[in-house]
Amino acid sequence: MKLLLYMTGTSLTAYAWQGGDLRQGPAFAADEDGVRRFEDYLVAMPEVPVYILTDLTEEEFRSETLPRLLGRDRQVLQQRHCKRLFRSTPYRHSLRLGRSSTEKRKDEVLFSALTNPQPVDMWLEVLLRARRPVAGLHSLPLFSPVLLEALAQDCAKILLLTQNCSGGLRQTFFENGRLRFSRLATVPAPEDPAYPAALMEEISKTRRYLGSLHYLGPDEALEVCIVSGGSALSALAQEVAGTRSTYYHLVAVSELAQRLGITKLKDGPCSDQLFLSLLARGCRRCHYGREDQRRGYRTYHMRRALRGTAALLLFMGVLGSGLAMSDAWIYRQQAQAALQQAARFQAAREGVAARLPRTEASATDIAAAVHLADWLREHRHLPAPLLASVSGGLGKVAIVRLDAIEWQDVVPMGGEVAQEDGGAGFQHVLVKGRITPFHGDYLHAHETVARLASALRRQPGISDVQVLKLPLNVSPASSVEGRFGRDVAAGRAEFSLRVTMRNDDHELL
Repeated sequence: MKLLLYMTGTSLTAYAWQGGDLRQGPAFAADEDGVRRFEDYLVAMPEVPVYILTDLTEEEFRSETLPRLLGRDRQVLQQRHCKRLFRSTPYRHSLRLGRSSTEKRKDEVLFSALTNPQPVDMWLEVLLRARRPVAGLHSLPLFSPVLLEALAQDCAKILLLTQNCSGGLRQTFFENGRLRFSRLATVPAPEDPAYPAALMEEISKTRRYLGSLHYLGPDEALEVCIVSGGSALSALAQEVAGTRSTYYHLVAVSELAQRLGITKLKDGPCSDQLFLSLLARGCRRCHYGREDQRRGYRTYHMRRALRGTAALLLFMGVLGSGLAMSDAWIYRQQAQAALQQAARFQAAREGVAARLPRTEASATDIAAAVHLADWLREHRHLPAPLLASVSGGLGKVAIVRLDAIEWQDVVPMGGEVAQEDGGAGFQHVLVKGRITPFHGDYLHAHETVARLASALRRQPGISDVQVLKLPLNVSPASSVEGRFGRDVAAGRAEFSLRVTMRNDDHELL
């Protein structure tokens, strides 16, 4: 909802805009009684943004040329020039019309101001005391180009006439689509028979004034677009018939509203509601108003944004809580189902246990034995691959006689050995044998043992071969003794080797 105020020199009329529908409210006279009634009206109204449309006689327009600048520099120059032109009022506005057609590197700028700020301040003070968010003041003449676009006239110089309900006739002059001049005159009511003649007289005055400003030549054509309606439109059509040097284009208010996309507007001679509907629909940038007067409007929008954010966060919190509660309910149902299933399994287990014969071993010991048996089954290894490799190595040396083989499977359970072995374990084979025939040549016997160790290392899967015992102990700590002579017995050339194979080098059984 929006509160629209139509301000003239004699009154202030309230309108409410909601859902695309414009409803007229009370009118307040520009006196103490009207101000008091307006204060009472605001007390009963909810806090909604306020848009003020001004249609005042004390609005002055001046067209100037300024050096062509860009951005911030142009804005500062226009504000400074506007303040110099209208020093006695804070309600000033500048509008860049475009490049100048007569001077290079200059722009045409239209400066406007409400030269009598007293009636404006009177209504604004009431609004600010009531803490209403005022969007600003919008000028009706500066809205007129929107109507000109809808009329789609091709004439270079056009005079647009609109009537308000307070008896004011707004005349706005356009040259090549650019607003040059606007004035508000007082005429009889549209229902008065003297209305058409009074309107024609005002057009004649404006034509002479435009000629004095050199906007219009004596014989230059001028197109006058009159926006009216009802019986006044037909009376004006009869009045303008047969006139020369001036072309009249009459259009109904309802027809122009249809062109602008406004459907809920009744036909009539006044254009107040047409301009207000355009303001409510577009909410265009305000033309007049100080920053301190518009502070409440910015605060209002910030407060609405914060409320919207809080509502969104609340909705997200409620939604998250609902989802969490739904998940909790689902988990609770699943937990209850799991407990029921566990109870059924426990009952079945107890039933099976009751039918079994009594044993001295407890169920815990039996379970531990089963786990140990499963572990041994998973980690046991057969010596066949290792023995096959050892046999292959022994086959390379014919004079070696095998006396004994000891096999050991080592599965690490942790610690340093497990870290060095990578956790896979290994197998050992202790090979005990002798060199036969042996005639006392220990050097040859040692070379034979070395060839056997080398042959074993080349076998597939063998990771390490260590010589534990040689036929002759040649370490520095041992003593060597013997006898000379041919009849001395040669002795035995015994040796022992340890062959290692990693468990991950062959298939686990």
